[in-house]
Amino acid sequence: MGFGKYIYTLHFVDDYSGFYWVYFMRTKDEGLKGIKSWKFQVENQCRLPVQMVHCDWGKEFGGNNYEEWTNAVGVCARRSSPHTPQQNSKGERSGGIITAGARCAIIDSGAPEFLWPFAEEYMAHVNNLLPSKSNPDNESPYERMAKYLGLNSTPYIAHLRLWGCVVYIHKKPHKNVSNKVAPRAWKGQFLGFKDLYGHVVIVYVKELHRVFTARDVRYREVYENDSTTAEDVEYEAVFDGNTYPTAEDVAAKHRMATTKVEKGPTIPTVRV
Repeated sequence: MGFGKYIYTLHFVDDYSGFYWVYFMRTKDEGLKGIKSWKFQVENQCRLPVQMVHCDWGKEFGGNNYEEWTNAVGVCARRSSPHTPQQNSKGERSGGIITAGARCAIIDSGAPEFLWPFAEEYMAHVNNLLPSKSNPDNESPYERMAKYLGLNSTPYIAHLRLWGCVVYIHKKPHKNVSNKVAPRAWKGQFLGFKDLYGHVVIVYVKELHRVFTARDVRYREVYENDSTTAEDVEYEAVFDGNTYPTAEDVAAKHRMATTKVEKGPTIPTVRV
């Protein structure tokens, strides 16, 4: 059981661009609710009607309620043949890609397994920004969809971070805290974003067993259980080992400082 008591994932993929969406469910009875929510969201943001939904014969799409709803809203409901996932290849493949990425991220980072909804949501977000061979000129799903809608088609990727890496979330000052040497940050794990540009960060703090959303965070893109030392981490400023002074350089500098130098005539200087 995942965070929020979720058990199942409903994957959506746009047939034109390959754009991914994920919706989490506690029971399979919530499948129809998820489709309605997704349809409302897409039509509201894209200003285009959903014309066709292709799905398999899963229990979340079974029953008369699904058929009645598609007929009422004028959506063409297509189904693949029973036990024939090849006819729903894009939907099956999208679910496999997102689930495999989330599984690898959780195992590699050592994050608790109940955080899998955040991992799947982040994998869907990253895959929407990556180049895709299924699209012309290897366009990303986001780029292809944005071009069709007449929006800015340049994907923003500067905010992407390693899922599950170490982050430090700033503790807001409290009046009742009088210890001046108390820690000013919590150490946690990066879980994703609440927005498109990385201004609202989701962090899991193991010490408190809580999930926070925050703005003031610092990233250290290594895993908590990683054996990487501080010297192995790639920082923004990298210094060459030859730039550090050797023992001979220090001794020569000391001899120059202790050598008596005769002063010559003073040369006037002008500052402009």
